[in-house]
Amino acid sequence: MSMKPEAISVCDNKIGLILVGTRGGEIIEFHEQQGNAKVHMRSHYNQQLWGLAPHPTRAEVFTFDREGMLAVWDLTTRKQIKQTKMLSGGDAIAISSDAKYLVLGYLNG
Repeated sequence: MSMKPEAISVCDNKIGLILVGTRGGEIIEFHEQQGNAKVHMRSHYNQQLWGLAPHPTRAEVFTFDREGMLAVWDLTTRKQIKQTKMLSGGDAIAISSDAKYLVLGYLNG
């Protein structure tokens, strides 16, 4: 989740489903009875997004931001496929022409 997962929007229904929208751009689903959470969406939110690299053969794009979030997005469905939090943020990202290597340019060098 985001570094400051403050709820800014909450919606519920009669069967116990609760959707929460956060300041960080997440959409999280909760079930009253089960108590577990499912994250439907995460996004870059606080710092600037400078790193963007298209996959050389697939309809995907990689993004990397100054907070350290590295994400892969499907351009066809317009949905995030994967994301992870790196130890440091950065400004640059590149992918090799054979898609074997992904290079990140960190702010801390």
